[in-house]
Amino acid sequence: MFSAGKPIAFTGVVLLEKEKLGKETHGQDAIGAALEKAAAAGSLKGQAAIEWSCGRCGAAPRFAPNASRLSPTACTPSMLGQAAIERTPSSAGAFSHGQAAMEYLMTYGWALLVIAVVISMLVLINPFAPPQGCRFDDIGFTCDPPAFADVANNVVLYLNIYNANNNNIRIFALNCTADKTSQPPDIAIPTAFTLVPRQANYTVLAWPCYRNGLPMGSLSPGSDFSGKLWVYYKNEEDPGSYPIRVVSAIISGKVSR
Repeated sequence: MFSAGKPIAFTGVVLLEKEKLGKETHGQDAIGAALEKAAAAGSLKGQAAIEWSCGRCGAAPRFAPNASRLSPTACTPSMLGQAAIERTPSSAGAFSHGQAAMEYLMTYGWALLVIAVVISMLVLINPFAPPQGCRFDDIGFTCDPPAFADVANNVVLYLNIYNANNNNIRIFALNCTADKTSQPPDIAIPTAFTLVPRQANYTVLAWPCYRNGLPMGSLSPGSDFSGKLWVYYKNEEDPGSYPIRVVSAIISGKVSR
């Protein structure tokens, strides 16, 4: 019960006197009548408006322990207009943007990490560089990985060729070229030759390499060389009038000092 003339505080916002009600009211009836009158006058704001909305939606307000305030937890306020709940759109927007950024990182973070690792491996391995080695297109010949050097401002070749044929061969000439044409270069075939027994090696020492029929010039140490080696030969039992045989190998490697 409230004493006459004593102000009643509703969550620190609405101050009412019992004499202003114009009639004798008691307890919760007084509170309801006061809220009706304040709501009609448009003076309810903030928490008081929320509590008034609670009463409108059918939930009975309760007194706080000090018997002078309505409990903010008296009911679940209805979402009726701006008077029911005052929101802060700026903080809600900031939270939404932050959450979107975190979702983006969680979704694409692992993918970006995998891409970075793959790119690093490609840079280290360099799969687009020409493979270092030597491979003949005829099963009768094999070769070791070649070595290249820059001698007197020109690239020269060092290589071991293995005669895997079942017969001796006569090697008349070689041609190391940076060109990878399917047809052998047209060169003058000397009459002198080197006899290579079957299952034996033929060593190539400082053989000059060409490009477009001309000495290819200098390459800095560490540069990649890729081209072809043409071998002009005859089997030992071939007649003198027999045409020259030609076999080629793909060669590649790095130029050393």
